[in-house]
Amino acid sequence: MKRTYIPVNNKFTSKKIFFDDILLMETEANNISIITAKGRVSFRGTSKEMRKWVEGKDYFYTCHSYLVVNFRMVSSIENGWVYFRNGEQRHLGKKYFFKAKAAYADYIA
Repeated sequence: MKRTYIPVNNKFTSKKIFFDDILLMETEANNISIITAKGRVSFRGTSKEMRKWVEGKDYFYTCHSYLVVNFRMVSSIENGWVYFRNGEQRHLGKKYFFKAKAAYADYIA
């Protein structure tokens, strides 16, 4: 099976970030941050671009416009938080928490 990736080319780095290594992706002020177990890579981009990369990948879930999580890397979703296998965590507002929790329950069922 061929591993698919996001190519990152900017002033500071050129690298492949494989989808199955990604914990989460988030945007803030036209910057995309991709968090993996090995660290964080940030570069210019929009939430629209980020969501387009994960189209058709059922293990990625868009919690809201600026946060996408990889359900394969989630250990649990509870009490308003998404907990990842490496200890990383993100808080979700009430509206988004219940939707994410239901989607994760469907994913692991």
